[in-house]
Amino acid sequence: HDKDGSFVRRYLPQLRNMPTKYVHEPWRAPLDVQRRAGCVVGEDYPERIVDHAVASKECIAKIAAAYAQEKSSTSSAQPGPTGRKRKRGT
Repeated sequence: HDKDGSFVRRYLPQLRNMPTKYVHEPWRAPLDVQRRAGCVVGEDYPERIVDHAVASKECIAKIAAAYAQEKSSTSSAQPGPTGRKRKRGT
């Protein structure tokens, strides 16, 4: 791991002056800190592509919906020859 950000600073020179607290997530740095570091997100460094908190919630909701749909479709299925339920029409 790169706790002090030395690897990031070496290979991403835009983040060279970013405080260690923000070097791994520069978008969290207040604008005045970004300006002092010479790296304003969206100008000198790209905006993040994925907001992991939002993407995680969306993914969990989609998985829950898929499980619920599967559960409702298999609850009405007829038992197969092995005693296990199978989907209708299969």
